[in-house]
Amino acid sequence: MSQNHLRGIAVTLRVVDEALQSFRATAEGLTERGVMYEQGNDLSPSERTRIAAGVDALSSLLAEVRGSLGLPVEVRSVRTSIWAVCAVLSDYLDEVSPSRLIRYGEVPPELATYIGPRIEEMQRQLTSIAEAVGARSANGHAEEVDGA
Repeated sequence: MSQNHLRGIAVTLRVVDEALQSFRATAEGLTERGVMYEQGNDLSPSERTRIAAGVDALSSLLAEVRGSLGLPVEVRSVRTSIWAVCAVLSDYLDEVSPSRLIRYGEVPPELATYIGPRIEEMQRQLTSIAEAVGARSANGHAEEVDGA
């Protein structure tokens, strides 16, 4: 089996593992809440039990395959994850800037005047968060990151 095969298998199984951890949290009754959304957990106790059992069974299979194939456990830096998400979110916010909203039709001037500065401020705040985590060099020293 080639290293390409092993990498492909590992990436796919990590995605499955991530989803399973989300399912586990939901089965344990945890929900997410933000300013713009709220997750409602409408699972019955029996559904939660079945989901938890399925997650446990799948996790066991993942562990077996990982061990049998010698797949590494990926250690993800929280710092890198936060920085990367900030960069993506900044680009995503750009999609609702007044110049991009034109794709939905003419942008009323009052909407452009209202939303434009707020989107820019959101992007500045994301840049601030990204700068807070910075980046680490190979030797572990903090380095400044220019924007997100």
